[in-house]
Amino acid sequence: MEADKLIKLIKNEWVKLWAKKATWVMLIMSILSIFILLGGMKWISSLDNTNDWKKNQQITINEMQKELDSGQLDAKEAKMYKDDLTLAHYKLEHDIDDTNMNTGGSFLSNSKFLVMFISLFSVIVAAGIVSFEFSTGTIKMLLTRPIARWKILLSKLLTTFIFSITLGLLTYVISLLSSLVFFSEKGQILTVVGNKVIEKSPAFDVLKEYGLAYGEITMSVLFAFMLGTLFRSSSLAIGLTLFITFASGTFIALLSQYTFVKYLWFSVTDLSGILADTSFIPGLTIGFALTIMAIYAVIFIIVSFLIFNKRDVTA
Repeated sequence: MEADKLIKLIKNEWVKLWAKKATWVMLIMSILSIFILLGGMKWISSLDNTNDWKKNQQITINEMQKELDSGQLDAKEAKMYKDDLTLAHYKLEHDIDDTNMNTGGSFLSNSKFLVMFISLFSVIVAAGIVSFEFSTGTIKMLLTRPIARWKILLSKLLTTFIFSITLGLLTYVISLLSSLVFFSEKGQILTVVGNKVIEKSPAFDVLKEYGLAYGEITMSVLFAFMLGTLFRSSSLAIGLTLFITFASGTFIALLSQYTFVKYLWFSVTDLSGILADTSFIPGLTIGFALTIMAIYAVIFIIVSFLIFNKRDVTA
């Protein structure tokens, strides 16, 4: 059956992927980054902290209140300040020291930045999984098999996403277990819904952030995969994808007043920011963002398959 053939191709690509030392290096670096964060937070929390957090919190409240009373904030900024004030008052009233880093919740919350490594390593795999075959000449042997080219390319794309998801789940699970094993205090994550402060589960909150981050990861993977297929150069694909990923924030901030910006794929991938209404571009909704991303995703996939199917492997 066709599905069985595709599964066999994916298994073959999976074995080839893990036969590379670079893949193991990426896995080790991902795990190592978790324990570097863990060690750093433990070290910081062990320092003699004589700061009066309640006094500092009250100073922060006074400063935010002055900004609100100044009348110089727009509606979006005013709402953010009001929510922050509500949280600050709640922490004081309930004796919650959010500067305490020696809690599982604090560790999990800080571990969200590890998504950056998942994105980076996913892009590296996406950019190289096709171009590597061309650079080593193994593409000729691969395409002489009685298998449709599109199936070969699809197996490579699916393998890339399986790797990315596996890396994400592994990072999350190890981070979660570390928060339970190495921290005696659970910690809290607070948020404001309406005018009410609610406590969120750190484990669920971070899992949700991981899921939202896969919007950007998916688009970066598809873009890098397309470039790797188009130019047969993993270096170019990785470099261009990472440049767009890291420089897009500055670009969007500078041109956010122009309507066309919200129709660019890298302008709508911050799903977490859109949900929290902290995006540089006002008025974005999840539905609009997913629609734009879907359109570009289809374009990237079509270009990749068209180029690969027409590629002259003897060139």
